[in-house]
Amino acid sequence: MKCIQITISGEVYGTGMRFSAMHFANELGVNGFAQYNSRGEIIIEAEGGEEQLREFVRLCRDCSASLEVSEKEMNEREKTEYTSFDIRHGLYGEGTLSDKPSHPNLMKLFLNRVRRVFSSGKNFMKADNQ
Repeated sequence: MKCIQITISGEVYGTGMRFSAMHFANELGVNGFAQYNSRGEIIIEAEGGEEQLREFVRLCRDCSASLEVSEKEMNEREKTEYTSFDIRHGLYGEGTLSDKPSHPNLMKLFLNRVRRVFSSGKNFMKADNQ
C-alpha cells in the first residue's frame, strides 16, 4: 500500500476542497484524511494503490485550479493505516467532522466544483473500466 501527502495552499479556507477530496477518495477507494495545518494549508494524507493515488492527485489538481497542489511520497506500508477517508477538524486532527458541511453555501460550492471536474469529460474511473 502506497501513502502520499498532498499539500494544498493558497486561499483554501471555505473552498470546499476537503469535501471534494473526500468525495474523490470515496469514489476511487482511497483512504486517509484531510485537515488544515498551522500555515492555513490543507494537508491530505492518502493511502491506496499507485493508479488510485495518481488519479486522486489529478482530480485534486483539476478541482483546485486556483490553488497550489504539491505532493510527496511518504512511504510504502505493509498494512493499511486507514479504513476510510475523513475530514479532520482542528490543526492536529482532533476528531472528525461528518460529511455534511456546516456552512450553507459550502455544499453548493462543493457540488459545483465536483460537477465541473466531472463535466470535463475525463473518466476518472478509467482503471476500473478496463
